[in-house]
Amino acid sequence: MSSRNVKTNIKNPKRVQEQRQKIVKAAIRIVIEKGFHETSVREIGQAAGITQGTLYNYIRSKGDILYLVCDEVITAYLGAVAKGVDRAPEGVSRTEAAIRALIEEMYQQQDLILLIYRESHRLDRRALKAILSRMEESFAVLEKLLTDAAKGSPLAVKNMRVAVNILSYLPTLVVMRRWDLERHVPHRAVVDDLVAFMLRGFGFDGAGAAPKAARKARSSRAATKA
Repeated sequence: MSSRNVKTNIKNPKRVQEQRQKIVKAAIRIVIEKGFHETSVREIGQAAGITQGTLYNYIRSKGDILYLVCDEVITAYLGAVAKGVDRAPEGVSRTEAAIRALIEEMYQQQDLILLIYRESHRLDRRALKAILSRMEESFAVLEKLLTDAAKGSPLAVKNMRVAVNILSYLPTLVVMRRWDLERHVPHRAVVDDLVAFMLRGFGFDGAGAAPKAARKARSSRAATKA
């Protein structure tokens, strides 16, 4: 697995983690508002309550900060995958729980997801390689999830790599289209419909992605229109 070591002058790992968390949180607030290019290291230090001189004990460059921010988001994403898998038993229901967890994580991390899409091209080659390597970790988990689910119901998507990319990308719809969805569709309805759509696409239609009441309501509306 590729990695990018952010050097520090501090010997206490706990102290380093605590201070970097402050730096990352401050950077996220400012970069979301101003953009990475327009944000200075001095501004990030001030927002974190750390002098610029002290800040350089924990990072070496502005690029280190962007890498730490991206790594933070990937860590949260991997945690959401693991949490979703742990919530349900083996099989398709496990896949449903994971999809729901991923979508909910997208809701929780909307600004960060947008930040990564907007600013990740500014990562240096080594940092980008490290982030992509961490994404491969999530791909491995998602592939196992789909493989296990397919034991009871064949996967409709023939190429597993395509299926994994669908599973990892479609939950970001709630972020990329939030300008419309937030105005017109309740949160729960978005989650239920997106989960149901994805499960049907994978060929797991019998899993019951949305709650029975929600499916019954949709059926009733369709019957009324007919």
